[in-house]
Amino acid sequence: MDYVIASVAAANFEQTVKTIEKTWKSLIHDAPFEYSFLDQTIQKQYDEDRRISKIISSFGIIAMIICALGLYGLSSYMAERRLKEIGIRKVMGASVQQIVAMMSTEFVN
Repeated sequence: MDYVIASVAAANFEQTVKTIEKTWKSLIHDAPFEYSFLDQTIQKQYDEDRRISKIISSFGIIAMIICALGLYGLSSYMAERRLKEIGIRKVMGASVQQIVAMMSTEFVN
């Protein structure tokens, strides 16, 4: 036997725990008597889940920032590479929307 779950009234809690401990020691000599409250045990499990959730969320945010920086770097590189073409198109009367659409189609394809 590893665990025993008992419902104990709050009125005579100390006496009931002492009785359970005496019974435990008479039945099982080699295992120590330790008790905890079920709500505290469940709360510990939820606390661990919350901690892991925060860690995963933090790494997700870091990954999103790295992706955004990568996209920014890629778009800057594309704009620098096509700087002369963009300048000629602006001189010929292209609007900003047309130039952005031209640059965006390269990402889509």
